Amino acid sequence: MIRPIVSSFCFLALAALPVSAEVLYAVGSPGTLLTVDLDSGRIETRSTLALPDQSRLNGVTVLADDTVLLAGTVPGVRTRNYLALLGNGRVQTLNVTGLAQRSALLSVLATRQGALLGVASAQSEGVAQRLVTIDRQTGKALPLADFALSKSVLLSNLTQCPNGRIYGTTFPQEGGAHLVRVDLLQHKLTRLPGLQIAGQPFGGGIKSLACSGANELFALSPSSTEGQSVLYRLDAASGSLNEVLTAEIEKIAFRP
Repeated sequence: MIRPIVSSFCFLALAALPVSAEVLYAVGSPGTLLTVDLDSGRIETRSTLALPDQSRLNGVTVLADDTVLLAGTVPGVRTRNYLALLGNGRVQTLNVTGLAQRSALLSVLATRQGALLGVASAQSEGVAQRLVTIDRQTGKALPLADFALSKSVLLSNLTQCPNGRIYGTTFPQEGGAHLVRVDLLQHKLTRLPGLQIAGQPFGGGIKSLACSGANELFALSPSSTEGQSVLYRLDAASGSLNEVLTAEIEKIAFRP
């Protein structure tokens, strides 16, 4: 396990970010954009984020032009979903429309094909989630045609590897987080081997997934210490988790 080194140089505009695909972007609490060097464990604060009051951060993804995109939700009688885009020294906030009144945007992924993919929560109990595409210019969300999700699972934490494979996590009714592969062409989820640490079933939750330039998955899980999260390397073939570091981070993503 790497012991993280934290250096802070906060400012409102987004700093020039490293080009290396192996530098991990992270969002800390409260509202800080970070980069994590996985070789040294060094964590640097790149920007402070002025997010809407009472908002809940649900996802982060990085666009091909290095714009960092955050997906958030403000609970209320009518749920407000928004995207915050940080790039070129400015911050732009865009409301997401087209979702049901009480539906929340639970995850967001900028795919390598140029689409912006999200998971919309169910409007009410007994109704399935929906995979949606989101227009980056207007914020309009549209259901992904012919891709029906089961009512019995909760999908979140979308990420895509350079080899094109899309992964996420689900929480089936019987409990326990599972890694799944999302096949947009076949319109199905494929459940992969159960998560484990040293051969023992992993009982924790997953906050976020990210895939590196080497097609290596990383998973973020809540720590037993309040405010901390544990970053793991995740072997998709076996479900094995290997701890990398512990830090105050909430969401992760690699530059595509």
